[in-house]
Order: sequence, then structure tokens, then C-alpha cells
Amino acid sequence: MSHVAIATVITENGISRCISATPSSGPGTSDLRITGVTERAASEIRALVIAAMLAHGIQLPDRAITVDLVFDVPFEATSELALAAYISIVETICPTIC
Repeated sequence: MSHVAIATVITENGISRCISATPSSGPGTSDLRITGVTERAASEIRALVIAAMLAHGIQLPDRAITVDLVFDVPFEATSELALAAYISIVETICPTIC
């Protein structure tokens, strides 16, 4: 799979911020790894993304998925980053293998 970055602009406290979320998939068991943030933030983002996928009837494929997040300034809430990760997975990986 070619790497496709999904760029999203999120407004937080009246300030627009750009997030780039680049998903990739590879062999392995069904797993979701988030990079570019602290382990605590990655854990929160992973939980939010999995909850959103389940709420929409989307299951993680039987592959390892990694989403690399890059953003211009730190975010106070992980929910905006989770939204970018979710969109990147659904738009690029899920149409082909979910």
C-alpha cells in the first residue's frame, strides 16, 4: 500500500491547526499503533479510534496498522488527533481491506 497522508485542519480554542495523519498497514495481527505522540496520548487516541470504528461497524483488519501523526503545535485534547487518525484509516486503509 502506498503511503497517503490525510491533512486535516482542526480549530481548537479559535486557533486553526494542521494535522497530518499517515496510515500504513503491514503483516501481523490486528493491531493499531499511533506514533508521533507520547505513549499516554497514543493510548487515548487508540481507544478513541477503536471506539469510533466499532460504533460505525468497522473492524480493524487482520493486519498491523500504524498511523503517524504530525502537527504544527501541541494539542491539549487527544480527541482532535484521534479524529485525524480515524479519518486516515477509514479513507485509505479500510476501503481496500476492511
